[in-house]
Amino acid sequence: MHFHTLSPPQQIVTTMKWIYEGGMTTSTGGNISLKEPGGDIWVTPSGMDKGIVGADDIVHLDPDAKVISEGNPSSELPSHYCIYRERPDIGAVIHAHPPGLITFSIAGEIPDTNIIPRMREVCGNVGFAPYRIPGSEALGRSIAGQFARGHQAVVMENHGVAVGGKDLDEAYRRFELLEACCQTIIHANRIGNWRGLSIEEIEKRRLQTRSMPSGDHTPDHSEQLDLRSAVTEIAKRVCRQRLMTSSGGCLSVRTGVESCWITPENINKRLLEPEELVLLRQGQSEKGKVPDRLATLHQQIYLQHPGVRTVITARPPCLSALGITGRTLDTRTIPESYVFLRDIPLVSCSRELNDPEEAGRLSGMISYETPMLLIRNELLLVTGRTLQEAFDRLEIAEFGARSAIDALVMGGANPLHETQLRGLEKFIS
Repeated sequence: MHFHTLSPPQQIVTTMKWIYEGGMTTSTGGNISLKEPGGDIWVTPSGMDKGIVGADDIVHLDPDAKVISEGNPSSELPSHYCIYRERPDIGAVIHAHPPGLITFSIAGEIPDTNIIPRMREVCGNVGFAPYRIPGSEALGRSIAGQFARGHQAVVMENHGVAVGGKDLDEAYRRFELLEACCQTIIHANRIGNWRGLSIEEIEKRRLQTRSMPSGDHTPDHSEQLDLRSAVTEIAKRVCRQRLMTSSGGCLSVRTGVESCWITPENINKRLLEPEELVLLRQGQSEKGKVPDRLATLHQQIYLQHPGVRTVITARPPCLSALGITGRTLDTRTIPESYVFLRDIPLVSCSRELNDPEEAGRLSGMISYETPMLLIRNELLLVTGRTLQEAFDRLEIAEFGARSAIDALVMGGANPLHETQLRGLEKFIS
């Protein structure tokens, strides 16, 4: 389902549901507005529980801020109008209180989006607006002034964040990814020194959406429907678990010797439908569709490893924190981690991951004993013999990384000793 096919109230309600259920705002905190091409504004109501807000509750205003529908618009509406006046290219604004961005807000800091190229690409440099009284024109002018400087997101001192986009889909993707960036940096600070990338490094390994050659194959919508449905359900589940953002990360599943289904580029995975998956066959993309930008990397893994049936690439916050601090995840902490994950090497890259040579090099590091790679300042690469096995590994790895980071405040983790590991080896075999 394409997000843009929803009505403005439905878009707002759907987005607020994702934000609230994802733990990125409180029941009465935050607000969303959407501006139509003609200038009409739709906005969340004032003071209503964001967990139960419905399409009929969304307030409709004309371009002169006159309320057309019933209800009271959000008290923060003046800030939204200030942003729209300053930036006519912005068509949606999200204001909320996600815990990671609130941490930066009350610390008077802005997140460094240069930690991962994808974050820099989507979020850019983040602005900072000094504290003003909530709902006031002064606050609106303060935030809008930062947007006027070209920022797409602004941390509000001791308040929260405001994020804009050309439409609500883009604004949400930016908001979600920026919160993931903050969570990654917070976890990394608990580990030790972390390193971002220079602009030169980002440009060198920046992922471009490559135009994979298009083939003439156009599969029937009923082809392997059960398999494609399983992929879309796992994609939605991974997003709900916040192991992947709706606009970042990729899932694929092998269908033959030189073919696979892969998630598309620039489609919100929370609304992904089976017919939107892209069939890759012999290095060519399904006619009329654009596969994920990491399609070449996924294909290289399938070509080099006949036993791999599923590949997932994602940026979960705790593992990403290890990736920007240059730390590895010790999987010898509990039996489940060691049995399912084995070793997860920390590897570096110096060019874009979809470069055929780089994709081939990284694929060559995968083996039965090494089913996963953590790529510094990039992502986690997971392989599996089944879709469920790959998902399990992703989830277990992120849980393990979170526990390892939390254990630092208790003096660190105590790994299993060699005798215990030998016993597990017998169990595995």
